[in-house]
Amino acid sequence: MSKMPDFLLCKSKQEIEHLIKTANLGKENTKIAHLRFIEQISIVEIGSILNLTRSTVGKRILHQILPKLKQFSEIIKR
Repeated sequence: MSKMPDFLLCKSKQEIEHLIKTANLGKENTKIAHLRFIEQISIVEIGSILNLTRSTVGKRILHQILPKLKQFSEIIKR
């Protein structure tokens, strides 16, 4: 797996799971986030599991999942 985003590095698996559940990512993006950040499965394998292309998974992580996780991480910190 590539480097974990900085804002997730200092969090435990349980904290990341809670963050994913509370971030309202939607069913498929929640599954992608869980597979990527909890189970640490590669983007290619996630695409294969969910019948999505590697590109689609990568774009969702970059443009939809990470921004929302970061936003909720900052809210929870307060």
